[in-house]
Amino acid sequence: MRLPPALIEIIAKGVLRTLSSRGTVSSEKPSETAAKIQRLLELDLQRDETITEKAKSLLQSRHSEIESARDIDYRSLLGKARNELAAKEGFVPWGGAEKISSDKVRQLAREILELLKGDDNAEYFTGAENLKREIALALEKEKTRDNERMARAAAKVRSIKRNIPEGSSEFVTLAEQFYREFLEKER
Repeated sequence: MRLPPALIEIIAKGVLRTLSSRGTVSSEKPSETAAKIQRLLELDLQRDETITEKAKSLLQSRHSEIESARDIDYRSLLGKARNELAAKEGFVPWGGAEKISSDKVRQLAREILELLKGDDNAEYFTGAENLKREIALALEKEKTRDNERMARAAAKVRSIKRNIPEGSSEFVTLAEQFYREFLEKER
């Protein structure tokens, strides 16, 4: 799932800011630590894209079987193949009903914990399990902020004098545009 680069940056900075404000983590070079978290998220997204491409390739190799079964939805089949490949690799995919699932939050919390343990600039003031919980809470907070951003973008489209049907391609396009503008302002 492709997340906007601005969102990845906002999440990375937001997680570190939350951990710092709660007195859980301190960094001598917060911009470097945030950049490391951002890079971790980017690499995780790249891995997700690689798995998605493998799933597409697998489905392509079975194209004739899929085409002969007319009642099969390609998107749902792709999702199932992607999830199976990810499970085999012990990876939690991005996306689904929400951008960042609860399982993904837990996986990222473990990975960010390991990153912080190895970051010479970062120091943490609690045990590993508690820190992992704090990271998960910080990720959930960023997830909530992003949902609020999306809701504000949809509300802004609804406020346009010309009645744009919700769910139409125009509505979706405008909401995405407003959402990206909100992201850029937060950067």
